[in-house]
Amino acid sequence: MKLYFSQMEPRFSQKKLVFANETRVFANEIENSANETEVFVNETEDFSHLKLHFFISL
Repeated sequence: MKLYFSQMEPRFSQKKLVFANETRVFANEIENSANETEVFVNETEDFSHLKLHFFISL
């Protein structure tokens, strides 16, 4: 029985490693998405300033 568990353990740890890597990739995707949103907000702010200047020039 001990031998059976020792044979199973590496496969389980590999699955844990794959799961950890997938979780990390998912976390990076969330971070990238947050960064893209931040860039979009910054661009929108820049655009609103341009719009303000445009109305002032009118």
